[in-house]
Amino acid sequence: MPDLPDATPVEARLEPVLREDVAALAEGIGERHLARPRALERAADWVAARLEAAGLTVVPEPFEVAGRACRNLIADVGPPGPRLLVGAHYDTVPGSPGADDNASGVAALLAVAANLAGRPAPPPVRLVAFVNEEPPYFQSEAMGSRVHARACRRQGVALLGAVALDGLGYYSDQPGSQTYPDPAPEALPDVGDFLGLVANAASAGLLGALLDAFRAGASLPAQGAILPEDAAGAGWSDHWAFWQEGWPGVMVTDTLPFRHPGYHGPGDTVDCLDFGRLARAVAGLTAAVDGVAGGRR
Repeated sequence: MPDLPDATPVEARLEPVLREDVAALAEGIGERHLARPRALERAADWVAARLEAAGLTVVPEPFEVAGRACRNLIADVGPPGPRLLVGAHYDTVPGSPGADDNASGVAALLAVAANLAGRPAPPPVRLVAFVNEEPPYFQSEAMGSRVHARACRRQGVALLGAVALDGLGYYSDQPGSQTYPDPAPEALPDVGDFLGLVANAASAGLLGALLDAFRAGASLPAQGAILPEDAAGAGWSDHWAFWQEGWPGVMVTDTLPFRHPGYHGPGDTVDCLDFGRLARAVAGLTAAVDGVAGGRR
């Protein structure tokens, strides 16, 4: 990992746990979606068990899609009051084991959850594992985050905003390894060695707070971009659902199709991921969650 300092002891301990969690989903279960309902249910059970093993109370949010049952998984930590929501989807597209998209995001969510659950006074955070982020449910009424965002609005849940973790494990040091949609954002690198944070204009405040705290707590480079909501890639994760309900939302990502050649295919495998950098991303995310939820910005 050129130009990066040695891993901290925390990052070194995280790396094998993240690898094990990604492998459990991508290799132990494999592709997981409503066309493979048993695999999707196994994935939900596994995520719930990992959250519970960290000492959290998991509340299922069940709903049906064309007569088939599925569920989001919710765990709150910290005192009552406005919460920062941190979520990741556990489903995949058909035909992909989904190591990066999105076992890496789920593994990061579990690591942040374990960190928060182990504290005597964690900040107010809602942790959610979402179902049905991928097509054919993407940006539809059956998308798990759409179901949850609407329920939060209906129930009067106070949120500081939503952070969607979606593809955090693929990195490259090769020039030209990072591409962008047209028109490309200005002054961004062409090397895919950074973590990206993407927001719409209404979420600029949340993006800035997350970036500041991430950069203060991580050795992994991070780049932020404010894009129009209809720009290619801007709304391609669960944060989009919270935009629809008027909350700020930020996607945290390695940029997936703009970097990873195995995206949405059989090549999205565990061996392609950089778990050292994923551990650094988790360290930065923990600092970012603390900075925003702890400071209630």
